[in-house]
Amino acid sequence: MSGLTASATAQGPFVTSGRAKHSRSQGSEHGPTATPWERSRICTHGFVAGGYKNAAPWRNVNRTQHSNDTSTNLGDKMNDAGSYIDGAFSDLHMYCYGTDNSFSGWSNRVWSMQMSNESNRGNQSGMNVSRNDMGCMIDYHYMGAHIYISGGGNSTTDRTNMKNDSNATTNGFGSGGDYTAGTQGRLRGYMKTGGTAQYMTWANESWSTWSNSPGTNGWGKACGSWMGHFYMKTGGNCVTGLAKCNDDTGANISTFNVQNSGEENYQQGNFKGYCLGHYNGSQNNNSYKFSTTSDTYSSGGGGMEPKGHNGMSSAGNASAFSFNNSSYGITPPSY
Repeated sequence: MSGLTASATAQGPFVTSGRAKHSRSQGSEHGPTATPWERSRICTHGFVAGGYKNAAPWRNVNRTQHSNDTSTNLGDKMNDAGSYIDGAFSDLHMYCYGTDNSFSGWSNRVWSMQMSNESNRGNQSGMNVSRNDMGCMIDYHYMGAHIYISGGGNSTTDRTNMKNDSNATTNGFGSGGDYTAGTQGRLRGYMKTGGTAQYMTWANESWSTWSNSPGTNGWGKACGSWMGHFYMKTGGNCVTGLAKCNDDTGANISTFNVQNSGEENYQQGNFKGYCLGHYNGSQNNNSYKFSTTSDTYSSGGGGMEPKGHNGMSSAGNASAFSFNNSSYGITPPSY
C-alpha cells in the first residue's frame, strides 16, 4: 500500500505549527466543494483490528480500500487480541487501546501499526489505567498530535502524544462507566457513556456538559467526518437511528436510519463512513457505508465485509492517507 509522501512524513503526525489556521464555512451542510479544513487530509483507505465474536477475541487486521469499498484480511498482526477495544490514528500510525487475550479484556495496553507499510510496531507505552470498551477522540487541529482516551470503566483521561507514543493524564471525564462512544470535530471531542455526555475543548483540555447529545448509552458507537459534523447512534443495542451532529456545537442536525445494530466498527472516510461489522443480536461481519454529504446508506456485500473470522464487534479502526495536503489547495478524490 502507498503511504505518506516524504514531505508529509517529515511533517510528523498532525503537526500544524508554522501553518496558518484556516477557517471553514459554518453552515449545517458541507458538500463536496470542501473548504480548507476538509481538504487538510485525503483519506484513501483504513484498517479495522481486533473485535470479538461470542467469547473469542481476534488478533487480525483488515484493510478497507475506500476507492472500491473492498476489505482484505492482513492476518494476525496484533500482539494481543482485542474484544472491547477502541482505535485511533495519527498521520503515520494506528493505535488500539485496551488489547487483551482474555474476554472481555481489561488492560492498559496500547498496540500500534505503521500504516504506510502495514508493519506491527508492537505494544507502545501503556495507558495510565486499565480499561475496556473505552472511547477515543483525536485532536487533528487545535493543539495537535494528541489522542484522548476515557471511559471504559475509568474516569481518568489518558492523552497519547502521537510524536513519541507516550501517555499522560489530563482532566478526568465525568463518568467512570463502561461502554463508551467517542468521536471528534475540529475544535472539540465528544464522549457518551451511560447517561453522561460531555465534550472536551481542545484549546484548554476542559470537559463541559453536552446537553443536546444523541441517545446512545455508549453501546451504540460514533463516527467522525471532515465535513463539519459527526455521527452517533441514537441508542444502545440495538437501534437503527444515526444522528448527525454539528461538530462545533454538538447540536443535532438530523437523524436517518441505518442497519439495526450496536457495538459498530465505524471507519472514517473523505465523503463517507463505513460500518465494518457490528452486533445485531450476535456479532457479525455485516457492513454498510453512509454518505456524509447526503446522509443515505447502502449495505455492502462480501467484498466490503471484514474477513478472517465469522463476525466481530467492538473493534478498533483507523483511517490512512496517501498524502497530507499541507497547501490546502488540492481537490479531494470522489470517494
